[in-house]
Amino acid sequence: MMRPHSNYIALGSPSNKPSEGASQTPPTRVFCPVPGGHSNKTGSSEVWDAAKLVPQLTVDEAQNLEWNYGHVLTRHRSVKGTIESPSRTYDDDVEAEELKVLLDPYYDVTTGRLRRMYQHFNPRASAGVNYDEFEKGLFALGITPPPGMDFGQFTRKVDADGDGMVSLAEFVAVVQMIKQAHLFKPEHSHQDSTARSALRVVDYSPTHVHAVDPVRHVQGFMFSAKPAWATVRWVHLAGFQRMDDLNVRRLAIKYQLHPLAVEDCLSADDKIRCKYEHYDDHSFLIVPVLRPLDVSKRSHLEACINDRRRALFHKDRTLRKGGALDNTRASSMLSFFKPTTPTVAAKSSPHGGGRPSSRHHKRLELESKLDKLHVLMRQPQQLCVFVSKDKAHVLSIQEEEEAGAPTETTARPLWHVIYDRNLTKSYSKLRNHDATFLVVSILAATVDEMMPLVAVFESTLKMLGKLLRLEGIQFNPKRLARAQKHLVGLEKVVRPMLDLVQDQLLDQDEFRHGEVKNYLRDVMDHLRQMAVDIRDHHQTLAALVDEDKQLRAQHKDDVMYAMSVVAACFLPGTFMTGIYGMNFENIPELKLEYGYYVWWAVLCVIVALLLVYLKVIKKWI
Repeated sequence: MMRPHSNYIALGSPSNKPSEGASQTPPTRVFCPVPGGHSNKTGSSEVWDAAKLVPQLTVDEAQNLEWNYGHVLTRHRSVKGTIESPSRTYDDDVEAEELKVLLDPYYDVTTGRLRRMYQHFNPRASAGVNYDEFEKGLFALGITPPPGMDFGQFTRKVDADGDGMVSLAEFVAVVQMIKQAHLFKPEHSHQDSTARSALRVVDYSPTHVHAVDPVRHVQGFMFSAKPAWATVRWVHLAGFQRMDDLNVRRLAIKYQLHPLAVEDCLSADDKIRCKYEHYDDHSFLIVPVLRPLDVSKRSHLEACINDRRRALFHKDRTLRKGGALDNTRASSMLSFFKPTTPTVAAKSSPHGGGRPSSRHHKRLELESKLDKLHVLMRQPQQLCVFVSKDKAHVLSIQEEEEAGAPTETTARPLWHVIYDRNLTKSYSKLRNHDATFLVVSILAATVDEMMPLVAVFESTLKMLGKLLRLEGIQFNPKRLARAQKHLVGLEKVVRPMLDLVQDQLLDQDEFRHGEVKNYLRDVMDHLRQMAVDIRDHHQTLAALVDEDKQLRAQHKDDVMYAMSVVAACFLPGTFMTGIYGMNFENIPELKLEYGYYVWWAVLCVIVALLLVYLKVIKKWI
């Protein structure tokens, strides 16, 4: 499934020791060994191109840098206490808020926030600051260099281009590197060893594809850059657990993710709201993911859909040939157009092979199929997609637990659909477009996973209708309530996604041109079709509910009708009993020798005449 990697030009290792003029010397290849017992799809080792953050500063040196935030607050409060101007007090409050960026729980290293921090070093708003100003600014923020290195040496390492000035880009790079390095300190090694998530990376261009599945040397990747030959890098974090967000924080630093977007990604909310937002450094998309409960459910679901399609094809072909359907199919078709009569499930005969046993067999078969569709889908899961401003990086984070599991045991994970079925093909359109087309492909894969869940309801409702007509009043109405619950759950996912694509994404500039627009409109058509199907299924389900109510009401009327006929037949007997049961002393018929038999004869004649009147004359029975 994996293509062998090409010979890439490595830009250097983040752990290389610094040396003078290192930026002018040719870098060497970086190999990150894979632990024994695991095979990487690119070969026996991972190869990463080192990022150009701070080439002369190593990870070990960055980890030794400390941010003495307590010293900063103490200095800030002491200065603030000597100032009486309200405007100055407000400025100090703003400054204190800006300083808190270094301890932001979501590691806010966005360009906008770091630009405002840089103003503390560069009050004149020039293109850069000299070493002395930068040193004073870092000291004011409580930043100290690692042991054995003075501030001047550290500043020269930060000045990557060696022009004697520290620019905003160099400041952003050093902050990113330091914050990233701190997340690889030994105290985080336990979280790395117990993490259940799987990190996958693929770099692709129209002619080349290089994937690492899974990434085992996470530190090497976090300090790497997209190869020069690649047009897009897709980073996919699967099996994400909200209680284990270490890799999410690392990715937030690497790609300068906005803390509000990271907070939405980490929020443990049962309600998943579709949204698409723009930030200074990236765009952010949230969509829910619905898929079958497991592989067996998916297989049964697809079998039901295929059986339904075959039945419709056979019916259409038979009608086109001018033939007649068999009695079972014909009665099934006509049952929608003729009035229903109350039915009671026939008892099967253990020795007879007639109609009762056939009805019983059909009922058991339908119940077995419907029971397998009892729990059809899992709870919706959240898929977060980040797209860089330059449309060259896509980061997707999903909760689907697929780490370490083979593709055959998972329900079509996103990586399998996008990479194995698309990117590995030489004719893939994904490889000829930017990151926006990848986002549309992710949306399409998510929608395609939901389509069978909606399509199977046509077969489900058909089976429910057949079972209802077979069982009559013995039909369990909870089956209809369960189907209604599943339909409502699907509608809560499909409708917001349709609104997102139709009202938001199609209005964005990046989705309005070329093939991206065409494929996004195709996604919208699928969502719209699912919304229409769900509405139709609601109507069909409502018709089944009404039919069930009518059957039960009809059965109740039949019971009352039978009781009324019986009561009418015995009414003359009650009348005669009342007359001859009186306590009068002179009732001649009571003393007849055959009076009892005469009473029964008269009663039978009256009942017979009453039945003739009701049946023949009035035709009420």
